[in-house]
Amino acid sequence: MPQLVFLALAAGAAYVGSRWMKREMARVDKRMRPARADDAERGRRLQQDPETGIYRPERIGQ
Repeated sequence: MPQLVFLALAAGAAYVGSRWMKREMARVDKRMRPARADDAERGRRLQQDPETGIYRPERIGQ
């Protein structure tokens, strides 16, 4: 019988822990969403310099 009580407590703790983790992940996602949009806007293509072979960010207007 004590094993059944322990199993029930462990299952309850796992349920509560999973709910907490889901809320925490949603909170972090909400906080990081604007940063993800900024990264997409700042991203530029790389262009290889024919003389040196080094890749550099593409110049705007070319």
